[in-house]
Amino acid sequence: MKFREIADLVMNSVIGTRVGIAVSNDTRHDSLKQLAARAYEVAKLQPENPEFKGLPRPLPIRHVEAFDTSVQECTPAHRARSVGVICRKAAGAGFSAAGSMTTSVFSIGVANSMGVFAEHKSTMVDASTVIMGSNSSGWAQSSSWRLEAIEPESLAAEALSKVRLGADPMDYEPGEYTVILDPYATADLLEMLAFDGMGALAVQEGRSWMNGRIGQRIMADIVTIVDDGFDRSGIPWPFDFEGVPKGIHPIVESGIVRGPVYDSFMAGRESGRLSTGHATPPSPQGRLGPVPMNLFLRPGRTGCRSDWYDSGWNLRGAGRRDRASDQIAAFYPVLRRSIEVCRSHRRKTALAAVRNRRRNERAAREVGEI
Repeated sequence: MKFREIADLVMNSVIGTRVGIAVSNDTRHDSLKQLAARAYEVAKLQPENPEFKGLPRPLPIRHVEAFDTSVQECTPAHRARSVGVICRKAAGAGFSAAGSMTTSVFSIGVANSMGVFAEHKSTMVDASTVIMGSNSSGWAQSSSWRLEAIEPESLAAEALSKVRLGADPMDYEPGEYTVILDPYATADLLEMLAFDGMGALAVQEGRSWMNGRIGQRIMADIVTIVDDGFDRSGIPWPFDFEGVPKGIHPIVESGIVRGPVYDSFMAGRESGRLSTGHATPPSPQGRLGPVPMNLFLRPGRTGCRSDWYDSGWNLRGAGRRDRASDQIAAFYPVLRRSIEVCRSHRRKTALAAVRNRRRNERAAREVGEI
């Protein structure tokens, strides 16, 4: 099975504390030599940066298996048949549906003149669907590095349950309401928290939600958020874009903020600090800073129950981008959050009616709150 091949090459050239960056998508030998020469010329034009402490040195990297030959060999016909299963299930229930399924093989290699040489190869499959009724819709999505983990029947059943749940929505006045977030909405929330403050750059610049709160309990005690590049239930990633090995890094533990993630540059700004293995790809457009790529919200004390959907607002996520760095595994220990229903969105087609406030508050206490 042939794949469309895309290559991204990034070269860092270091002269003292000056760093030049050049990028290319051409892997031919002559082009690689030109890429190195461009990075060197850019480095010569940069000012000295006393905060740059040098390139990382090699460290042992633990191997993690994340390659499935079934994904590599998956044909367009197989993907179409899988989506067809969902569409037929929807049609049989009297609804219309659309869906997609993508497969990919990707590899990353990082090397530097200090002796770092790291490589990793992985597969990824992603499937999603929207099933639509007359006044409601249901969305479901699944990603894995294993083809057999994607179950079209389960996706269809999930989306069908949501389109039925959201039928005949009711109007509500703007205000604050207790909501139960499903896993997709929880994942969207975690992604926002990750990019808005789980990295050391945001903390050092004073714009993170962690600032002034590290070591404090600011979430429910059942909330534990970790970055784990070796958990094979997600998309494993054993090292970062500097070749620094990953580990299990707690960000929030039993509701207590433990601290951000680091790359080597941000760690060099703080005495005695080491990289946690969270460097993002170098970019000529500027420094993104370290970001957790493998977030997991650990299971809590209870699962998802249907009566929560009957007794409270249920807010579903609008969607998730198809990137490995977005594989935030947020399972059924969902978070509670108060939201203000905007006047421009008074008719909430994705929300179920509040029928019993007391039951709703009890359910929210079971799953925790931010």
